[in-house]
Amino acid sequence: MPQIWQVFLKAEETPKQGAEIQLSPEDSHHVLNVIRRRSGDTIHVVDTVSNLKFLAEVQVVDKECTVKLLEEIQTDKNRCPVKKLCFALCKGKKNELVCEKATELGVREIVFWTSDRSVTTGKSEQWLTRLRKVAESAAKQSKRSAIPKVSLETQFAEMLAQLNPKNTLVCSLKESALPLPAYRDILSEINLIIGPEGDFSPEEEKAFTERGFKLVSIGDYPLRSETAAITAIAMVNALTL
Repeated sequence: MPQIWQVFLKAEETPKQGAEIQLSPEDSHHVLNVIRRRSGDTIHVVDTVSNLKFLAEVQVVDKECTVKLLEEIQTDKNRCPVKKLCFALCKGKKNELVCEKATELGVREIVFWTSDRSVTTGKSEQWLTRLRKVAESAAKQSKRSAIPKVSLETQFAEMLAQLNPKNTLVCSLKESALPLPAYRDILSEINLIIGPEGDFSPEEEKAFTERGFKLVSIGDYPLRSETAAITAIAMVNALTL
């Protein structure tokens, strides 16, 4: 049986069984040229407004796609305990890598933030749009029922103000950081902060301590920041299975 792929759409009205919906040119291209579906094939369709998910039949006319909603199916439960990943901006394509893998691992929100030691120039709205497309593509690939929110926070203090110290873990290289399994009891829904390569500045570490954030260790060796992010999320998932 062919693998069933899914497409996200934003319907003007709440979709219902039996409805026929015209896909956008971008989604039509994805269905026809990326996942190579033809008339009569089935895909999953998720409405990003209502969060409803359907089994749908593809109908192709003149290289444009319409989907007929056959039946509503239950959306998948997201079991990832990481509610929000706060990742310090990196140079190059490492940000895209983290965005993609965090989405595949089930993170619900990804915040890129500018740390004192971030090696990066100012990021534009176009850059952020690109990351959101990366997240959407990864959500399709991993068959998630929702696309994680992706945002940029340039003010350190404003990012901290959004986080509850009771469930915020900071991956740290400090000797005082406890192993991640030590916090198993609070891993049901957490925020996770990842710093830049070279670790946090003294000012940032002081801010974490003053707010009561929990410093955690994810191993004996210093990791690249993108490796640390992926490893930490995977460890949290494994500890809560």
